[in-house]
Amino acid sequence: TKESKKAFINIKQIIASNLERAQPDLSKPFILTTDASECGIGAILSQKGDDGKERMISAFSKALEPAQKNYATTDKELLAIVKSVDHFRHYLLGKEFLLRTDHIALTFLHTCKNPTTRMLRWALRLQEYQFKVEYLSGPKNMADSLSRLYTVSKVKSATPLEQTNKREIMEQYHTYLGHGSSNNMMFAISKRYKWPNMFKEIDQFCKSCLICQQEGFERLNTKNRPIITERDGQIWEIDLIGRIKSKQNYYFIFVAVDHHSKWVETQVLDEKTPKKIIEAIKRQIFEKHGKPECILTDCGKEFTAKEVADFLNRENV
Repeated sequence: TKESKKAFINIKQIIASNLERAQPDLSKPFILTTDASECGIGAILSQKGDDGKERMISAFSKALEPAQKNYATTDKELLAIVKSVDHFRHYLLGKEFLLRTDHIALTFLHTCKNPTTRMLRWALRLQEYQFKVEYLSGPKNMADSLSRLYTVSKVKSATPLEQTNKREIMEQYHTYLGHGSSNNMMFAISKRYKWPNMFKEIDQFCKSCLICQQEGFERLNTKNRPIITERDGQIWEIDLIGRIKSKQNYYFIFVAVDHHSKWVETQVLDEKTPKKIIEAIKRQIFEKHGKPECILTDCGKEFTAKEVADFLNRENV
């Protein structure tokens, strides 16, 4: 929509306008902003210009080592300070600067009655520097994003819908999910589409479905999706029954079910080796019904064996 495009352009402009970097001015005081999270530490070195606007000079971040991830929150904040001042040592040593961080960490360092050896080392290293401390809450801390690991895999795209398209989409998903519940439909549709009052409209649609009303029972809430086939023989499902007692030395029953028509084929087996499974697939499925597009199993060892996989690959199944 026009509104979403305009909002996207505004976001890009805001981001671009805040990415101003400046050259360090050694005659002006520096500002060091630090932060720590469960997985890393980060810092931003900045200065205020003649116009009073603060501009970034450089940034620093580092992932925590396995042992460091076990530190207490206070220790992680202290580690972020120590690593950051060491990283920007050539800018900060011998000059007073402003340190923006969680001041509770530094207060704890000075007031702790029984400091650990690690904390004593950190205290001695920080004594080299001259700085004033300013408390900065997490939401206002620019270094917060540098201390965290972000992944684009968590970003989900969603297509905004016009009012005329909503019912068509809901009808398609409701049929595809086998007249699934409101929660099922919400889970499936929200992966690709978004609109205001989405769950309310989906819930009303499900309650107004004539087939669902005729069935007269509550649909289960599950994230499973049905396997849809278009013709007989497209997908076969196979499994074994056994081990069973037999006087004729047949201890297993090979079962194959056509997913579309529910037609069943069976064959007795004396053992469940890959060779016997291949022979049963050929005899009960390929020779009687032709080659399917796909064969589904429960991933038993007899079905996932290399011989069976190579056979199905050669047959393009």
